[in-house]
Amino acid sequence: MWLPAQPGTGAAEDKPVAAESRPLKWPADARRRLLVDTHVPDWDPQLLARFNAADYVATIDASGFQCVMQYAKSHVGLCLWQSKVGPVHANMKGRDYFGEVMTECQRRKLRTVAYYSLIYDIWAFDHHPDWRILPEDGTQQFFERRPGVVCPNSPYREQALAELRELTGNYEFDGIFLDYDVLATTLLLRSLFRAIPQRAPCRNTSYRKLG
Repeated sequence: MWLPAQPGTGAAEDKPVAAESRPLKWPADARRRLLVDTHVPDWDPQLLARFNAADYVATIDASGFQCVMQYAKSHVGLCLWQSKVGPVHANMKGRDYFGEVMTECQRRKLRTVAYYSLIYDIWAFDHHPDWRILPEDGTQQFFERRPGVVCPNSPYREQALAELRELTGNYEFDGIFLDYDVLATTLLLRSLFRAIPQRAPCRNTSYRKLG
């Protein structure tokens, strides 16, 4: 039975599991993928304060996953890297959670995808009322939603682009998932890249046998 190491024990430094057999063909062969929802605010100083990237990735590796989708920015709207252009999660206290996870994944030969929440941004919604998407009749129904929703035709677009340029320019990962709005994703991809990346279909249906 494998148990995650406690901070400081050094157990996370054990040899990566089956690193030599990692799939090299991306993305079709990396079928065992993991996303851990991390919509965690920083209003309580204990939230995410004890995050241990080495143990986190060691647990994923030991479980047999081939790819990790790691949160760079959640619906909360706080960057989980040391951004110079966007609001940073206060409980990192100078650390770089996203960068630490990328480093550990590369060491263990795990494929990586960056997760970035788009349009659903509580921080932007709270700090920039003029960026909000609200119903035409002026009702406040959007305030009842968990994440605040902001408009890509507001200055929010440039804010998101600045953060995405920083993220893609400072880190290496295999893919990026812009969650949630299709139109806004298309607009931002056209601004980031000369052409929108094509979706890579997986025609190998053997993944269905994984259970």
